Amino acid sequence: MTIHLALLIAYCVVIMGMGLYVGRRTKTKGDFFVAGRSLGPGLLFATLVAANIGAGSTVGASGLGYRDGLSAWWWVGSAALGSLVQAFLVGPRMRRVAAERGLHTVGDFLEYRYGRNVRGIVSSLLWVGTLAILAGQIIAMGLVLNAVLGLPRYVGCLLGGIVMTVYFTAGGLLTSAWVNALQLVLELSVYALLVPVALSRAGGWAALAAAAPPNPEYWSFWRGGASGVTYLALLGPAFIISPGLLQKVYGARDDRTVRIGVAANAALLFLFAFVPVILGMVARVLHPELPNHELALPTVDIALPGPLPRVLQAGRQRRRGAARGTDGGGDGRDAGCAAGRGVPQRDRRAEHLLYAPRRVPVRAHDGRPVRAPRGHARSIGRHRRRRGRDARCAPGHRRPGVRDRLARPGRARRFRGRRRRRPGSAAAAGGAMIPAAER
Repeated sequence: MTIHLALLIAYCVVIMGMGLYVGRRTKTKGDFFVAGRSLGPGLLFATLVAANIGAGSTVGASGLGYRDGLSAWWWVGSAALGSLVQAFLVGPRMRRVAAERGLHTVGDFLEYRYGRNVRGIVSSLLWVGTLAILAGQIIAMGLVLNAVLGLPRYVGCLLGGIVMTVYFTAGGLLTSAWVNALQLVLELSVYALLVPVALSRAGGWAALAAAAPPNPEYWSFWRGGASGVTYLALLGPAFIISPGLLQKVYGARDDRTVRIGVAANAALLFLFAFVPVILGMVARVLHPELPNHELALPTVDIALPGPLPRVLQAGRQRRRGAARGTDGGGDGRDAGCAAGRGVPQRDRRAEHLLYAPRRVPVRAHDGRPVRAPRGHARSIGRHRRRRGRDARCAPGHRRPGVRDRLARPGRARRFRGRRRRRPGSAAAAGGAMIPAAER
């Protein structure tokens, strides 16, 4: 067993184990689809960046950099610009509507706003497109594993699909977010080492300029070959209303989390967009006669020393494939809290009532102790049954209980419902409820 294969196996075992461990916290449909709407800015940022930096943003963009030059920046840069619009205009509003209405998916939102017919049409179109994109990601897994380990392509597709399916179905969006955070740390660390090492191996910026084709558009930022600013019109809207990205936004804790997490994702994409372009140019120096420009990044990874680029490639395809699954939805746990009014809080008055004694001593006007009215124990039992609802709702959403009416400070109630026992009666002879001074 080579060191490359051992590292890949260890990596797959770690992410599957992490997915199964985090998946134990998934109990409801809302937990699976939107992680209980509990994602903070850090996890939202990690899962969005991991979804955006996939096979297209690395293998595909490097191939464009190999062929077209600097203008290939717009392939990933368009995603950054679209993410800015999503961060401040579309994302917070859609998250707010989904949280208030208990919507689980983007399809739920379409049905709520436009009806079932529109939802069915859009879902059918997305099914066809998502199937093609997911197939492309799985095929990319097979290509990378074939180039790195020599496995047949169908075996690589099968192994990558199994790993992806295990860790995603174990816990939905919450599992995907934590696994994405781990993969993002690994991937950014590797790219931070990969770019300077690749530039050094190619001979620096002077070697890149010498190996560039004579076409002056190769160094143009706005247009070069088939790449350029036109990608903004083609790809920008996709990152504003992408169902996969909006599904993750549904899992955000609040609107502030959406703005911070999505905007930070856009800022990182602005910088990362230069990475695949530089690696594609390095591949032109190291391998100027590639038969297919999309092989630029795999050949650079193989040409560099060390096993980390192999792990990077396999993890990149697997993560991107999982990101194309359905990652979010709605959480209906707050539906009983006055239709979502306010954040669930701890009701200390309700807890005091739940654990109150069954009988509350009350003094009559003459000082004799009396018992609480009939039904007091049943009232407490009723409040115990309501404990699940009262504990989730904010204070002030329940009617005052029997204890509140009887034990109110400064007010004493006359015992009603029974005749007062007189001294010398048969009941008084037994000493029942008679002060010692009257016996």
